[in-house]
Amino acid sequence: MSTELIQQPVDLAANFMPVFTTEAALQRYQAFKDFVKGVLKEGIDFGKNPGSDRDTLLKPGAEKLCTFFGLTPRYVLEVVVEDWRGEKYGQPLFYYRFKCQLFRGDFQMGEGIGSCSSWEAKYRYRWVDENTVNRMGLDKNTLATRGGAINEFEFAINKAETTGQYGKPAEYWAKWKGAIADGKARKINKMKKDGTTSPAYEMDMTMYRVPNTEFADIINTVQKIAQKRAYVAATLSATNASDYFTQDLEDYIEVEAIHTGGNPVGTQAAADYVRDQKLQQQRAEQQEQVPAAAIPSKPAAQAQPAPEAAAEAQASTPSFKGSKTVPEGLQSLWRQMFKPEGRMQVFDMFKANLIKSLGEEEGTRAFYAVLNRHNAKEPRDFNKSLSDARRAAKDMYEIVEPLLSKQAA
Repeated sequence: MSTELIQQPVDLAANFMPVFTTEAALQRYQAFKDFVKGVLKEGIDFGKNPGSDRDTLLKPGAEKLCTFFGLTPRYVLEVVVEDWRGEKYGQPLFYYRFKCQLFRGDFQMGEGIGSCSSWEAKYRYRWVDENTVNRMGLDKNTLATRGGAINEFEFAINKAETTGQYGKPAEYWAKWKGAIADGKARKINKMKKDGTTSPAYEMDMTMYRVPNTEFADIINTVQKIAQKRAYVAATLSATNASDYFTQDLEDYIEVEAIHTGGNPVGTQAAADYVRDQKLQQQRAEQQEQVPAAAIPSKPAAQAQPAPEAAAEAQASTPSFKGSKTVPEGLQSLWRQMFKPEGRMQVFDMFKANLIKSLGEEEGTRAFYAVLNRHNAKEPRDFNKSLSDARRAAKDMYEIVEPLLSKQAA
């Protein structure tokens, strides 16, 4: 064998050592967490998609994270389809797939893929009312339908313009006036372009799905959405933000709050100490949530359940500190609120019912007034305090329940 092919042994362990020390990793994580909590705003930089309880990173939040980490995006257009006349696919189709590469200086730190097409339902179709279907000359019996609601400003109904930019057929305005007279139209406050609200009416109506013939208007939108999806995907990958935006905040430890009882970090003794402290804290919280009178006494001879089963049963017991009884209507909500995502759903339900009963402005004001009484600006502030969340929910219930009962009557 040629001696030229003989190589020195490779130290694989040295080649695969972490690039961070544990302390540096914790410091980076803490800096990231502080940035997210102190800079990123819910509803602007991250939020929840309908049907999901998990936080989703939005483009403004991704931009702030890239600035924080010193990352610069570069886009590569990988696939493009532009069939203007529908010659190949039967209908016009525009499809774009971008790769977003994030660089820090000359080093690529991550990348993501994003695509979008004009055949996605929100671009390919529009939901319109019956009058629009008639104006388009379509047979409504062949169209998909869904329940919906339309609204108009009160001043627009009174003007009933039939020409100009906001003009609509006379029968359209006549239908509105008839619905108001018959009580089928609900009085609401509608947001104007300047951010203020104005009196308006809303009524239920069957909506029809029609093809979007103005496909040229959405080409730029489709391109931008594909780029945005690639950018957000790359940001999550490069900044290690995926876990943060897919798990509840209270699943994350507060680094500065870890106490190991004097035991060295990373040892079994430290882990046992932290575990025992956590169990003691949970028991203390459960004793606060469940008054002694609410727990029936057991005969001495009765077998005791396992600690885990006892804790679960105790935590799910409807209770309210300082109250002798819990309203029956609150009991199922009490159980639902045991997990943070359940609390958010309960408060979303209360807010929706307040707005429905009192109107958007007054209902929103009433909702946040209750939160403020319990030292919270948003429902998310209750993520780490079940007892405070239940107190606020009880206040909400005492406002909402009479309103719903009045509506039902």
